[in-house]
Amino acid sequence: MFEQTIKPMLNKILNTLTGKCADIRIEYGILALAASIAVPLKLLFFYRLIGVTSNFFFVWLITCILTYILFTSFKNKWIPAVMFLLLSILMFCDVTYSSFFNRYLSVNMLGAAGFLGDIIESIKEVLKPWFFLILADAVLVLAALTVRQSKLRKGKDETEPSEITESAETEEVPDPWIEELTQTETAEEEPEAEEETEAGTGLTGSNRTARKARRKRKKKFLEWVSDHKKPVTALLIISLLVFNFSGSFMITSLSNQEIYSYHIKDILMKLTGNKMDRTGSEFMYSITDSYETEKNGPLFGVAKGRNLIVIQIESMQNFVINKTYNGQEITPNLNQIIKGDTVYFDHYYQQVGSGNTSDAEFATNNSIYGSLSSYTYKLFENNYFRGLPILLKEQGYETAVFHAHENRSFWNREKAYQSLGFDTFYGGIGGTDKDQYDMTEWMGWGLTDTEFFQQSMPYLKEMTQPFYSFIITLSHHHPYLMLDKYRFIDLLPEDEGTIFGNYLNSAAYTDYAIGQLIQQLKDEGIYDNSIIALYGDHLGLTKTDEEIKESVSNFLGKEYDYDTMMNIPLIITVPGADRAVNQTVGISGGQLDFLPTIAYLMGFESLDTVYLGHNLLTIDTGFVAEQTYMIKGSFFQDDIVYEMSRDGVFENGRAWNQRTGEKVPIRDCYEGYMKSMGIINTSEYILKNDVLRKIYEENQDTVSAFSNTAAAAMQFPNEIAAAGAPDKNLIGTNSLEALNATYAAGYRNIEINVCWTEDKEAILLSSWKELRKYFDTYQSQEITLEAFHNLNMKNDLTSMDFLDLIAWIKAHPDVKIYAQAERSQDYFMKCMESYAGSIMDQFVAVVPGMVEYSGLYPSILNVDIGGNSVDQLLEFIELNNVAAVSLSKEAASGAYKKILDADCVSYVRDGESGLLTKRN
Repeated sequence: MFEQTIKPMLNKILNTLTGKCADIRIEYGILALAASIAVPLKLLFFYRLIGVTSNFFFVWLITCILTYILFTSFKNKWIPAVMFLLLSILMFCDVTYSSFFNRYLSVNMLGAAGFLGDIIESIKEVLKPWFFLILADAVLVLAALTVRQSKLRKGKDETEPSEITESAETEEVPDPWIEELTQTETAEEEPEAEEETEAGTGLTGSNRTARKARRKRKKKFLEWVSDHKKPVTALLIISLLVFNFSGSFMITSLSNQEIYSYHIKDILMKLTGNKMDRTGSEFMYSITDSYETEKNGPLFGVAKGRNLIVIQIESMQNFVINKTYNGQEITPNLNQIIKGDTVYFDHYYQQVGSGNTSDAEFATNNSIYGSLSSYTYKLFENNYFRGLPILLKEQGYETAVFHAHENRSFWNREKAYQSLGFDTFYGGIGGTDKDQYDMTEWMGWGLTDTEFFQQSMPYLKEMTQPFYSFIITLSHHHPYLMLDKYRFIDLLPEDEGTIFGNYLNSAAYTDYAIGQLIQQLKDEGIYDNSIIALYGDHLGLTKTDEEIKESVSNFLGKEYDYDTMMNIPLIITVPGADRAVNQTVGISGGQLDFLPTIAYLMGFESLDTVYLGHNLLTIDTGFVAEQTYMIKGSFFQDDIVYEMSRDGVFENGRAWNQRTGEKVPIRDCYEGYMKSMGIINTSEYILKNDVLRKIYEENQDTVSAFSNTAAAAMQFPNEIAAAGAPDKNLIGTNSLEALNATYAAGYRNIEINVCWTEDKEAILLSSWKELRKYFDTYQSQEITLEAFHNLNMKNDLTSMDFLDLIAWIKAHPDVKIYAQAERSQDYFMKCMESYAGSIMDQFVAVVPGMVEYSGLYPSILNVDIGGNSVDQLLEFIELNNVAAVSLSKEAASGAYKKILDADCVSYVRDGESGLLTKRN
C-alpha cells in the first residue's frame, strides 16, 4: 500500500521542493536559497518560544503556507520582503512579551507604549540572545534582494532564465478552468435561445445580448480570480480561521495560536469593539449581595473605627514567606507579624488585568477585575466607582494614596485616583514641599522603600483619624537591581548574578523596609489604633523563563507551577485585638475578595456597592478566576487548579490537585471554567457600561443596569405547557412527538429540558439520570453527541438536539419555548443566539436556581432547585428584581408559600398535567 500511494506522493513533493529550490538559487542566488530554508525553521523556532502545544504542526503549516503565498503574490519582491520584516519584528515583540505575560501582544496595548521607557531594564532582563534569531531570515531575504538588484544594475544577469519566465508570464494563456465554466454556461443557455426563437417571442436578440453581457461579466470576474488565486486563497484561509463560521474547536485552536490570524482577528476586534470576540464573552456571573450572609462571624467588627493602612508590596510572592535560604530567614519581619494578632491567607492569588500593578490596586479597592483590553486606569478614568475609598469616606475617613514613582501619571494614576474617590495622592519626585517626595536614595525603579516610608510618615501624621492610607512600594521590582548595602542574603554560587538570586535579596530588603515602617508607626502612636493589611500585587518570577523555573524549582523541592507562581501573600494584622485573631486561612482567595473581607473586619453593616468577591473569613470554599499569565478561564478552587489552554479550547486545558500533584479530569472543571469566564466578563461589562453610575447616580436597579431590553419588556402568559402535555405518556420525553402533540393541543408556550453532552452540545433531555427511562440503553451519564444520536428512543419516539429544536421553532413561528438547561443557562441562550439569532424572541430561559440567575435574558427562576430557604429566595428576588418564578404545587402549598406573595409573577407547576399556571 505504501509503495503504491504514499511513496510516489512523497517523491512528487520532494521533487517539487527540489525544483523550487533550484529555481530560487538560479534566479535569486544562494542567499535567497538560505532564506527559503530559514523561514520555515524560524517559524518552528517562534512557535516553540511562544509555547504552542496544541495542534503545533497545523499551526506551523498554515503560517508556512500563508508566508509562501505572501512571497509569491508579488512580482516586485521588495514588497513582501518589507512586509515579512515587519512581521518578524512583530514576532520578536510577541516572543518578548509572551516570555513574561504568556500571551501574544494585543493592539489594545498600544496605549501603554508610553511606559516603554520606564521598563527598559526589565525588558533587557527578559530578552534572550536567541530571540534575535527571529529576525535573521528577514535579513537574509533583504540581503538576497539587494545582491540581485546590484547584479541587475551591472547587467550581469541579462541572460538569466528569469527573463524568459517573466516574458512567458506576460503571454495570455487561456485558463482551462475559465473556458470550461463559460462554455458550460453557453451550452446550457443555447437550448433556451432556440426555444424562444421557435416561440416567436421577438425577444431573442435582446435576450442573447443580455446573456452575452452576463457571460462576459462572469468571465471577467473568473479571470480576476484566476489572476489572483494566491491572495484569494490566503484571504479564504484567514477568513476561515478568523470568523470560524462552523464554530469548530479545531479552528478556534488554530486561530488563537497562528500569528497571522491572531493579529488580524485582534485588529478586527479592536475596530468592531470586540463584537467578534467568541472566547466566552457571553458568559456572565450573577451579581448577589453575598456580604449580607457572609458577615456573621466571630471577627466581625474586630477593627471597627480603626485606621486602615493597606500596603501593596511590589512583586511579592508567597513562596518566600516563612522560608529560609541557605540558613537565612528571607522575610523575618513579615514572619514576625504573622505570629501576632494576624490573619495570614496562604492561598491568596493575584487577579490583575493588562494594567498589572495598577489593576492589582483596582481589584483590591473595588472587588472588580481590571480589563484585559488595556490598563483600566486609562480606559475607564471617567467611570463612577464605589469602592473602599468612597465607602470609608462615607464613614468619616480621610483617604490618601502614597507612591514614589517619579512619574505621578504613570498608569494614569493621578486621574484614576480621583475617580476612585481618594482625597489626596502623595506621589512623584517633585519635592516634599509639593506634597511629593525628595529623591534622596535611588535604587532600581526609583526612591528606595526605606526612604519612601520615612518621607511618608509626616503625611500620615497629618491625616485626620480615622484614615485610610493606601501605600504602594516600588523597590522590589523586576529586574531587582540592588544597592550593595541592601544585599542581605548570602547567595549560593549557582544563584549569583541570576534573577532568582536578585529576587531573594530584593524581597529581603523590602521586608527590612516594612520592618522599619512598622516601627515608625509604633513610634508615632499610629500602630495600635490601626488595622494593617499587606499583600503582593503580582508575581515577580515567571515560570516561562527556563532558568528561573529551574532555580525556583530547586529552591521549592518541586516543580515551579502556576499554583506557586500566582500565589501572593495577604497578611492582615489587628494589633491588640480584643479577641483571638491569629489564624492561617487556607481556602482560595484573590484580590477581588479583599473588599468584603476587610469590610467584615471593620464592621461594615452592609456593602453598598457592586462587588464580585467574598468574605474569606466566613465562606467554606474559595474560588479565584484568572485571565493574565494564565489564560482567561483558568481558576483556583481550593486544592484544584485549572489552566486554560492558550488555544482557547476548554478540553485542551490541564488540571491538577496542587496538594497531591495528581491530575484532575478536565470534565470536572467545566463548571469552574464557566464561573471564571462569568466573573471576568461581568467585570468587563461593569467597566464598559459604567454600571455603578447607572445604579448609584442614575438610580437604576441592578437588573436594569445589566439586563437587555428584551428581558425588561417580557410579557408572561397565563399558562405554560411542558412538552408532551396533555398526553401524560409524552411528558418528560422532550421528543419531537411531544412538541408536536402540545402544539396540536393548542398550546403556544411550551417548556422543554436541555442537557449538555460530554462534548458540550445541547440536547433535549430531562436529565442524564433519566436517559435509560426514555432510551434503549443502560447508560445514565453524559455521552457524546454522536453517541446520543446513535441511541434509539423507546416507543419509536424521535430524539432532538439543539439544531432539531431550532428547525422546529422556525417551522412554528407562533411558539415561545421556555428552555431549562441543567446548568449554564446563559451559555445555552447565547448558543441559541449565535445559531439562530433571528428567533431569539421565541426563547425564554427557565433558570435552575438562583446561583445561575443573571437576568441577562428573559427568564423565569425555578426556585425548586438549589435548596434555598424561603427567606433567602425572597431576598434574592427583591435584590435582583426577578420578574417571574416557578415552583411545584407541593412547594407552593408548603415551604415556599410566601413566595406567591412576592412582587413578581409566580407559576405553579402541576407535575401530573404538565402545566405551569400563572398565580399572580
